[in-house]
Amino acid sequence: MADCFAAYAVKMPDATARDSIASAKPGFEQIGRLYRQFAKDVQENVTSKLSAFLQSDYKKMTEEVSKLNRARTSYDNAADLYRRKPNDAEAEQRKNTAEAAHEAQITATKECLAALEGFWDMMAECITKFDEILFKLIGDEKEEIELRF
Repeated sequence: MADCFAAYAVKMPDATARDSIASAKPGFEQIGRLYRQFAKDVQENVTSKLSAFLQSDYKKMTEEVSKLNRARTSYDNAADLYRRKPNDAEAEQRKNTAEAAHEAQITATKECLAALEGFWDMMAECITKFDEILFKLIGDEKEEIELRF
């Protein structure tokens, strides 16, 4: 944007307007640097942590929940079959096997979710850090505007 102002200022026939527009270039350059630093700080302190979570822990968590849903569906189907054929030993065995698999998957899913206990602390830390970076940007930008304009 600063370069655009400088290029436009050169074309101005009025010297006062040209100088006025050209004088805005350093302020816009500094504001551009502030925004680039903001983007870098957000990448280092917020985005990278959230991305790491999404690529590892979130993937594992969703896999465990999907397994739990499949185990529940299997158990529901086996239990429904047993309700329709209460005297069928094979249907009872399927129901018991599916129920045991479902219970085992509930335990595995709970363990996976318990391992993510620190997630909310990490999320709160990321949000807090983002707010700090944003408020610093706003303060620096305000200071620059007051200084230059």
